[in-house]
Amino acid sequence: MQDKYGVAHDPACYPNSTVLINKLNIRDAEELAEIEKALTESRAALFEPDFSVFDLSALCGIHHYLFQDIYPWAGTLRTVDISKSSQHCRLFG
Repeated sequence: MQDKYGVAHDPACYPNSTVLINKLNIRDAEELAEIEKALTESRAALFEPDFSVFDLSALCGIHHYLFQDIYPWAGTLRTVDISKSSQHCRLFG
């Protein structure tokens, strides 16, 4: 099964699914989206960024902070290229 990015199997997703593996073991995409929105909004409201240094490491730190309650891999770089046909961001690694 290919997802919306044309990836046959994303190791960050549950098998035979396009739902991201998450700490809450939610397997329904709509339910996960609602929970993700609520939890990241709570984290974002408390976020006090330090932009004195803004590099890839800092960006990963922001991602970890916002998504740490949901995803065990929050803040790590992806190993699967999920870009659409017009690539505006490149995969590192």
